[in-house]
Amino acid sequence: MKYFIYLFGLLLLSYGSTSAIEEHISAFATESESIEYLSLNYPDKAIELYKRNSAKLLTTHSEKTVSFYNDVLVAASSVHDTVLIEELVGLLAHRRLDPFREPYLFAIINVLGVSYGTNLQYVEAIAAYKCALTLTDNKLEKTIAKVNLAIAYRMAEQPALSYQILQSIDESILSGRRIAGVLVVKGNTAMVLREVGAAIDHYTMARQYYIKTKHHRNAARVTVNLVGAALADGQWTMDNGHYLIRFEKH
Repeated sequence: MKYFIYLFGLLLLSYGSTSAIEEHISAFATESESIEYLSLNYPDKAIELYKRNSAKLLTTHSEKTVSFYNDVLVAASSVHDTVLIEELVGLLAHRRLDPFREPYLFAIINVLGVSYGTNLQYVEAIAAYKCALTLTDNKLEKTIAKVNLAIAYRMAEQPALSYQILQSIDESILSGRRIAGVLVVKGNTAMVLREVGAAIDHYTMARQYYIKTKHHRNAARVTVNLVGAALADGQWTMDNGHYLIRFEKH
């Protein structure tokens, strides 16, 4: 894991130094279409699909090849398969894919940051997310990297810096579900800063967004955060008479 950022630093410097002829990969077009869904919902099955196509992928040179590898990288990160992550990074860095890699660099580096974080390598995760921020001009992608960077700083015991980054996020460009996610991260950071009242406000708003967008499972999860925050502050009570969590000061 410690060599990933260095590897992609070299990759960026050498980008475009070689050329390759795009080869069609219609033989596994169906697999390419399903790999993204599997990587996000059934990572083990995505990895199985990759292993069935790994030899075929070695003979292809196209954007679809990079996309396939990137989706499998997401799956490998989800199941914390460090060996497979290293394998995929090596494949993604191969010169035959140089002409097709650029649109995926942000996604690749961002996933590596997540992998570092799950491996408790927060310094490396921070470096990855900072790198990811330089690889995109897309406002949504920058927001994703900022949220991940804020989480990494909080886990690295720098919650004040985490909160500062979260405050710089433009929530107006986000969907209701994404705004709710940012609010949950703000609440978690506020809890670390012992700003329990602020945490409760963030969790409450997040829960309302989740309910409004019909993400009831996420709303239930935030309810747990709300209960924990309420228990941490004796000035708050819980009223669940209508199956909703509502906090009021004594």
